[in-house]
Amino acid sequence: MSDLFQTLLSLPPCSANDFAEREQRPFPAWYACSDPVGSHLDSGGGTAWLLHQAWQRQRQDSADLSFDDWLLQSRKLLIHAGGESRRTPAYAASGKALVPMPVWRWSHGQHLEQTLLELQLPFMRDALRDAPEDIVLAVASGDVLLRGAIPALPPCDVACLGVWSTPEQASRHGVFFCRREEQSQLAFVLQKPSQDRVRELAEKHNFLLDTGLWFFSRRAVMTLMRKCGWDEAQGGFPDGPRTYSLYGSWGEAMGTTPTRPDPALADFRCIVLPLPPGAFNHFGTSRELVQTTVAIQNSRIEQNQSMGYFPRHPGIITQNAVIGATLHGDNQAIWIENSHIPAGWQLAGDHVITGVPANDWQLALPAGTCLDIVPVAEHQYCLRVYGMDDAFRGALGKPDTHWLGQSAERWFQERQLSMTDCGLDPAQDIQQAALFPVVDAITAETGRFLQWLCGRTGTANTALSSQAPALNTPAELAAAESGGEACPRGGDASIGDDFAAFYQRCQRLSASDLAAQANLKRLKVQRRFFLKANFTPLLAARKRSFFYQLDLQRTAKLAAGLGVAAPPADTDDGAGAQNLLWPAREAMFRAEMLFRQGRHDDADRERARAMSTLRDALIAQACATPVNPRNTLNDEQILWTRSPVRLDLAGGWTDTPPQCLFHGGRVLNLAVELNGQPPLQCFIRRSETPEIVLRSIDLGGECRLHDYAELRQFTQVGGAFAIPKAALALCGFLPEFNVSPAQTLREQLQAWGGGLELTMLSAVPKGSGLGTSSILAATILGALNDACGLGWQHQELLFRTLVLEQLLTTGGGWQDQVGGVLPSIKLVESRPGLDQRLAINWLPERLISEHANRDMMLYYTGITRVAKGILHTVARRMFLNDHEQLGILREIGDLAKQGAQAVQLGDWQGLGKTINRAGVLNGILDDATYPPAIMAILDRISDYLAGAKLLGAGGGGYLLLMAKSEDAANRIRAELNGNPPNKLAHFVSFALSKTGMQTTRS
Repeated sequence: MSDLFQTLLSLPPCSANDFAEREQRPFPAWYACSDPVGSHLDSGGGTAWLLHQAWQRQRQDSADLSFDDWLLQSRKLLIHAGGESRRTPAYAASGKALVPMPVWRWSHGQHLEQTLLELQLPFMRDALRDAPEDIVLAVASGDVLLRGAIPALPPCDVACLGVWSTPEQASRHGVFFCRREEQSQLAFVLQKPSQDRVRELAEKHNFLLDTGLWFFSRRAVMTLMRKCGWDEAQGGFPDGPRTYSLYGSWGEAMGTTPTRPDPALADFRCIVLPLPPGAFNHFGTSRELVQTTVAIQNSRIEQNQSMGYFPRHPGIITQNAVIGATLHGDNQAIWIENSHIPAGWQLAGDHVITGVPANDWQLALPAGTCLDIVPVAEHQYCLRVYGMDDAFRGALGKPDTHWLGQSAERWFQERQLSMTDCGLDPAQDIQQAALFPVVDAITAETGRFLQWLCGRTGTANTALSSQAPALNTPAELAAAESGGEACPRGGDASIGDDFAAFYQRCQRLSASDLAAQANLKRLKVQRRFFLKANFTPLLAARKRSFFYQLDLQRTAKLAAGLGVAAPPADTDDGAGAQNLLWPAREAMFRAEMLFRQGRHDDADRERARAMSTLRDALIAQACATPVNPRNTLNDEQILWTRSPVRLDLAGGWTDTPPQCLFHGGRVLNLAVELNGQPPLQCFIRRSETPEIVLRSIDLGGECRLHDYAELRQFTQVGGAFAIPKAALALCGFLPEFNVSPAQTLREQLQAWGGGLELTMLSAVPKGSGLGTSSILAATILGALNDACGLGWQHQELLFRTLVLEQLLTTGGGWQDQVGGVLPSIKLVESRPGLDQRLAINWLPERLISEHANRDMMLYYTGITRVAKGILHTVARRMFLNDHEQLGILREIGDLAKQGAQAVQLGDWQGLGKTINRAGVLNGILDDATYPPAIMAILDRISDYLAGAKLLGAGGGGYLLLMAKSEDAANRIRAELNGNPPNKLAHFVSFALSKTGMQTTRS
């Protein structure tokens, strides 16, 4: 099964028609459609229809593609985001999944134009990707956001995710029941069972609420298609698709003791897996829209290095909105989106306010009243008022059918209107009743008419504010909609003073009409208009908000599209105590904006400033604790330090600044000796002449240093002696790192006790991917630490190595040195912050020791690569909170923990899968990681592999190969030894290092 995904959306007709263009979601990665006109296929029939339509669209490019082959081409994620949305009318036209969502204030990598869909996708795609091979389809609900850990799915026909709950909650949802002795095996499903029934069944069953996310095998998909009228031979629905309920009819036929048995599903294996607490977030009603959003915002109330203290969220959600009215603590449960709320408005609470154009109204909304102004046709607006908890269900004239929180009949009576005089049938369902008036223009009269529609209140907030940002006039918004000229208005008569008469005679639309006729393009234009009005104040307050936690690359693109200029350079780091490395992010964001303005040289300077700010912050840590080197060597004594190399199994890149500083790091690696020896070594002896002599055995070179200027020449990557020069600097041989600096290097050496001769050896090719540069740096630092009596323990030595790489400008992380300095196999973690103190979790050696050089092989490919350019590219995206990259890095960190668990359990195949996925993700981070020559090697042996990974940041010279079995390993050796890819390629013997770095003296 391919790792590719195709996301299919069921949307309302007016949203599906131009979805690809409006949302910039092109086919084939995305496809949207709606049920056939005039039909209501329900969730099962709608699933079958959407699959059929997406396949037919693909056949326009591949006429011979069968449905079965298409199904197996890529995994399908199908989201039901259409439906009538009776309980969330404000977003019925666009579809539930396209609700604009605010940025979670504790998040990183979100953006200002995100929708619920974008927040849903990571969990759903990860769950589908990790599902068993035969799972081809996931079906999800468009108004549910799932978060948290994803349970591993066993092989099955249908898998459902549930959440633990109470009988009270269960009575309002679909519920899975599993016998206690078979906890993951579904017994049966009930829809909205009574509380008493749930309590009765709970004596022998566990019960979980249905989250709406179901997974289907190919066999299950084909069965569902047939249930909905599919004819495999014809490749279609001869009599049209049938109405069929996935969560009803299909669900009730699932399980070992189904509610309504169906022979077609009798032998299906159906399982239910629980999600952790807090994983299920429902946006199914107007009230939940506010409550669920506030709950997520409040899910983290803590001290945070990026923003400081988070108080509880006030319960008022505003997006793309310009607000002049003051909102107080007693204004609760308010959602304002794509709207202008000027100072003349009075709000109470329990409001959903959407789509309100620029206005200067005096308007008081009673508590519980919601307002939605929907653009229709080319220039008209429909005024929809409704109650926060209105269900929009039932005959219009029935007393228990509510509109604006009261019986619809009462609303008409209070305004001395009759339903029949207004052309309304009391027996008609309220969803189809034409209740909502259409106006030709937004005028002062419109505001007064709205007040009449929703009623008056004497309890609304009367405090007004003048703090709203400057806003263009309604005429200017009309110009924005039409591309530069004020929109012409229709010739409809004015509303006038007799609002009841106007209501009777005006054009009105029903909720169903609005879902089909809303002009979503005009709505988007208005949303961008308000977003631009918000953007400048947000930019001005960027130090005191979540701004630098946004996906700054996407934010810079948005700013360019809105015509917002880059902010002036601001190097003030006064916010540094609460916002880690704020100046660096500021510089990197400015670079992105300047680049999009065509100022490429200025952008390059800002990027350089960002990287130097990071370097300076880490180097300052070392400067803050200077040292006093003193000779501890006897005459003629030689100090010898040697270290193994590291094999990185998973987690690489999470240890790299700034990622580890912002989010902490987690890596899984092991220290190994090659061909029976530690390959990285350093020798130090004292000499009488006050000079420093550096020698490299493997490079055959020598360098003599006599002054500070020569010692400072360590920033040229690839320079033969850059690493020992930087190490000497950190050990106090440069003034800024010394407690009592001398005027000259000669005087410093004399204070130390004489000259110093340092000889180094790297018995590993450069660019090998085994962490040689960092481990050699740590080895030299370890030797100097001992020779100079600095007293550094492992934690300090590892941190100084991190600083050394900043001195070199290579910008590497800490995993290489910890992998080589510390022995054996370990899971290593750090917390966010400049103090990268490492937590070492030692793991059992048995699994690695048993398989090393048998079916776990180290193969030198003869192809090498240096990581500096890659590091800078990835680090830039780390600063910018690139959404995609952050998701990859989170998964890479999770893989380190998964791999550690596999080692503890002795799970060879599980470890192979983890390592393989880590390699795939490294390749996604940098597409040059696996060049064609490396892929050619892997393609030759892929049938025999449980997992494989090119070692190192961005790929190096060594491949770690994990065979499916010992026989498979022999076949791999035979293939590569018999026909090596080049004259340098060969297998290398390795063994776990029991000691890590060692230092001895002659």
